[in-house]
Amino acid sequence: MPSDGGVKEKRNAYLNREAYSLRGRIIIITGASAGVGKEAARDLALRGATIVMGNRNLEKSYRVIQALREEEGREMLPDDRFVVKRLDLSDLDSVREFAEEVKKDYPVIDVLINNAGKMAGKRMVTKDGYESQFQINHLGHFLLTFLLIENILESENKPRIINVSSKAHKHASDNFINDLQSEKRYGWKGIVTYSNTKLMNIWFTKVMARKYEGRITSYAVHPGCVKTDLKQNSLTCKLIYCGTWCCSKSVRKGAYTTIYCTVSAKAGQQTGLYYSGSKVTKPMFMAEDEELAQRLWIESCRMLNINWDLTNLKENFIRNSENSSKKYVSTANDSKQEQSYD
Repeated sequence: MPSDGGVKEKRNAYLNREAYSLRGRIIIITGASAGVGKEAARDLALRGATIVMGNRNLEKSYRVIQALREEEGREMLPDDRFVVKRLDLSDLDSVREFAEEVKKDYPVIDVLINNAGKMAGKRMVTKDGYESQFQINHLGHFLLTFLLIENILESENKPRIINVSSKAHKHASDNFINDLQSEKRYGWKGIVTYSNTKLMNIWFTKVMARKYEGRITSYAVHPGCVKTDLKQNSLTCKLIYCGTWCCSKSVRKGAYTTIYCTVSAKAGQQTGLYYSGSKVTKPMFMAEDEELAQRLWIESCRMLNINWDLTNLKENFIRNSENSSKKYVSTANDSKQEQSYD
């Protein structure tokens, strides 16, 4: 795992948009019409980046952009700051079409933020035959990243991939790798399945870090307990959120860790780690399981009928995992402040 490289940053230095400009950068964000994705899009666009929003509802997306311009001023967010393209992660054909459009329009991509997600609710199967949370939260983003990877590798600006995970990964079931579709168990009205997918996000991040070491940096982030609409699919989630609403973060603050991993010079010297509160945080022990991470990768490739080679990865993975074990930061305050499934 790369070290910090001697980079020193003040705690909230990354919030200075002038000092951490992104002028000329191309950033793809999925699920950018609401919540954390919308606030990340706002902030990164204000830094000068062109934001390609991958959203299901185009009409809503244009309304959101109009509202952002009214709030920030058109001179701060000119027309070229936002591009909207339709993306429905519950439809793999939509993922492929979105990727083809993006690849054609943007030969170079600097940052990919896999932000969109679904939380709990009744078990549903997509038209592609996969459990909906598994496909939206993991498999669709896995395919999207695969399809865009060559364009990302073209960036000369130390490209980054951010996967929005959650502290909920700590509630993942022990043996879900053998039940990715949650056919045997769909516990807590789907919350366990959501937790499983959030652990998948961390595994994906770690394998990406090993595979593209020195070429792409990758991050898994927990936004915190945030006042968003993610709970809308489940009464159980709504009840959980009611109990934590008073201590939940604003959507703006919920986007901070995503923004940090996108712009921070210190984060730019790290890869494959899990972040909460804009700092490296220790995930649950299963997140460090190299074998399970690679099994998920291989199974995802099989499901999608793609060839994303893992040749010579194992030695790198073991070496870097040993080196990275010293880099985790204790987060004793997380259990008090972040009771989140966001």
